[in-house]
Amino acid sequence: MNDEHLKILQQGVVTWNEWRAANAEVRPDLAHVDFTGANLADIRGAVVGATSLIACDLAGIRNLATVDHSGPSDISTSTLAFTAAALADQPHRQGEIEAFLHGAGVEEDWIDVFRCRIGQSIEF
Repeated sequence: MNDEHLKILQQGVVTWNEWRAANAEVRPDLAHVDFTGANLADIRGAVVGATSLIACDLAGIRNLATVDHSGPSDISTSTLAFTAAALADQPHRQGEIEAFLHGAGVEEDWIDVFRCRIGQSIEF
């Protein structure tokens, strides 16, 4: 994890996106960061590993295909459910998201569950 990158990210989506636009060549190191419930917009070229993506909507994150997985990350079932529900409006993103899940170390059985939930609303 790079503390400078994390501090920029913690300043909010607008600041992060402006920094990313001005520093497109930088590969942000977001390994070991806890993104529980975070609203991420763009993690283009980031390095992740042992990163927690809990209760996040991966369909709302641009450039997932450019992420470098340095190791497995924690992906919650709520993240799978939120993402699958959001894919109803973005079915073209399914392949990119599945590739991200594979890279993050999500087992195929859980990806199968994810596929079954695509387009279904979340019920509590």
